[in-house]
Amino acid sequence: MEKFQLIRNRFLLKPIILVAALFLLDKVFLIPEFRQHTRLFSRIEGRMYRSREDLFLQLQQEYAVRSIKNDRLGLIFGNSMTGSFSNDYIAKKIPGSYTYNFSVPQGGIAFHYYWLERILESGIRPDFIVMAAGPISFGPNIMDFAIAHSFDLPFVLRNTDFVRNVPADLAHYRNGGFSFDEFETFLLKNLFAVYRYPPDFDAFRKNNEQIIIPDMERGIRMYTGREVRLQMLEGIDLANRINRGGIPNPVLQPVFLPRQMEANAYVIAGQHLGSQYRMSPTQTAFFQKILEILSQHKIPAVFFWPPVHPTFRRILEERKIIPAVKDPILAMLDESLRKNPDANFKLVDYVQDYEIGCKHFSDAIHLAGGCFPALTDHLVRQINETRKNQIVRPGAQRIQPTADFLLSTLVTDHIHKGAY
Repeated sequence: MEKFQLIRNRFLLKPIILVAALFLLDKVFLIPEFRQHTRLFSRIEGRMYRSREDLFLQLQQEYAVRSIKNDRLGLIFGNSMTGSFSNDYIAKKIPGSYTYNFSVPQGGIAFHYYWLERILESGIRPDFIVMAAGPISFGPNIMDFAIAHSFDLPFVLRNTDFVRNVPADLAHYRNGGFSFDEFETFLLKNLFAVYRYPPDFDAFRKNNEQIIIPDMERGIRMYTGREVRLQMLEGIDLANRINRGGIPNPVLQPVFLPRQMEANAYVIAGQHLGSQYRMSPTQTAFFQKILEILSQHKIPAVFFWPPVHPTFRRILEERKIIPAVKDPILAMLDESLRKNPDANFKLVDYVQDYEIGCKHFSDAIHLAGGCFPALTDHLVRQINETRKNQIVRPGAQRIQPTADFLLSTLVTDHIHKGAY
């Protein structure tokens, strides 16, 4: 009878058909072949985030073998500023070790906790942790990629504060984690593809334009945007297999002139710090969760403020962002150590507290690849010197191509044609 009534009143079918048609149309944005034309070739962040699932499987397989030999496992968490550590170089400095790098573009503290929790729950226990902790990691604009391409519904539900009451002192905020708005954004991006992959209708033209890319053997080559994207995607898989998630860039040199670098610093500051910087309550809450889980498992950790170009550092100082971030971090570390005497943490701030000698930058916030061995040497010393209950206290516009200089120049031209 109801079916008959619906047929008689066919106007009732129209909204149902419209909703179904829109739902099916939305799913078109999930088709990879379609996204090749509606997404700019350099937007590989989603693939980077999803590649961490493959990296996790690789870690589980290697850990099952290496733990028998009592090899030391290190984990690196960060953003594009920490993606260029070489696991082979770290292994030379820490014999009998191997390191996995879970850094991703705009990787925030919540993302680090998500993977740290999953790794520990799988039965893997790292011997040391290195984690970036600076104003960008705690920034208000650090969540977009993670919400769209990471996390899962049980994790988000379990860690959402549906009635958020944020105190003035963020160091004491530990309720839940995600805000209701972030929870709502997560649902929208996971239910509707157009939210996760907003189309860029100018991408088709840009994807077919030619770009000049340095080549390790032939000097300069011309690629279309689509060719660059395919090579970058292959490079992500290659970096997982060969460098355990890290993107080696030993030949990457500065790409800005001094005046351009200064302009670039202000552009990046606007992107990552906003007009009025304030630490994200979400990232702060997850940082406390990280300290709790590391204390519970007695895992030593070095948290470090990545080196930045002097112009960017000056912007941080002029806007008084350094104490606004560092003081709450130190307060959280202090509180964690008081509650957990066996905890083993250290905060390292480069530029202000330490010098690494090599000071070349590819842009205002990315240390040039050739400087990572010097940074690694110092971090290894910090790992080895870390003692229980010890905290070290502190006494022009963007130029294309981007995407972390096209995935560190196509993963150093596919790891120097296999020579890595």
